[in-house]
Amino acid sequence: WKVAALGSYERGDRMISIGRLAALADFYGVPIHTLLPGGQAESLPPQAARVVLNLPALAHVPAADAGPLRRWVAQIQRERDDYAGRVLSIREGDLRTLTTLYTLSRDQLLDMLQQWKVLDPTSTSDTAGTQGP
Repeated sequence: WKVAALGSYERGDRMISIGRLAALADFYGVPIHTLLPGGQAESLPPQAARVVLNLPALAHVPAADAGPLRRWVAQIQRERDDYAGRVLSIREGDLRTLTTLYTLSRDQLLDMLQQWKVLDPTSTSDTAGTQGP
């Protein structure tokens, strides 16, 4: 059994035949029904909000406020080798880093970014709010 194939079956990216399912159950030494989902499909976790910084807008925020964020952005650009972008997507782990850096909760950090008008319109969910251009 190939790990990639098993992962594809688990994620539902790939359909498994009855024969392969029976062979997999035999391999694990379990009845086939233990490999099948229950009566109800599991609900997917809610999609995390996408947070995207507008880098030209960030340049207009006073350094006293945005200095730590600018240094963090510069570090991420170096790590990603991406200096030409006008936007920077912030991953969930990055948000945790920034909340620690600014000693704020996630919601407080997002509010601060909205007040600074540095959230790009491509940000999703409750992160972009009704921020105008």
